[in-house]
Amino acid sequence: MRPFRFSIAEMMVVVLIVAMDLSALRLLMNPFWAWQRQLIELIVVGALPMANILAAGLVYGFHQRSAHGKIPPSLVRFEVWGWAALLAWTGCFVFFTEPIHSAADRVAKSLILPHTLLGGIVFLAILVGLLLLPPLAVALVGSRIPARYRMSLQKRDLLS
Repeated sequence: MRPFRFSIAEMMVVVLIVAMDLSALRLLMNPFWAWQRQLIELIVVGALPMANILAAGLVYGFHQRSAHGKIPPSLVRFEVWGWAALLAWTGCFVFFTEPIHSAADRVAKSLILPHTLLGGIVFLAILVGLLLLPPLAVALVGSRIPARYRMSLQKRDLLS
């Protein structure tokens, strides 16, 4: 089996993704955006991990295309549904900043024991998991629906 190797272009895309992540994290430290602190926290913690997953899927898809000549259809469906869900989820962050921020904060705090050594890391991991779950679930379900529908059509055509 041939090991997975990146081309120069794929490495440049990975560096671009890391640079965008770091610039988003730097935005949290900027005092100019303090009036939008909750929205920036939601976007960095809730939308950035899903954007990273989708960007990694794009890099993998382009690698598959250059190596094998085609991108797997399930990956294309995952990307389409994932980007649509991420845009909708980010829109919810913009319009419902306060309710989503306070609800996610309450749920994450109720799931961990406060005053533990790793409490902050566990809190952040639970918060990322909570906010990542809706768009990731939509992307996973959306990537599977057309394949099942197409299979049922093929079975019906075989019976006719």
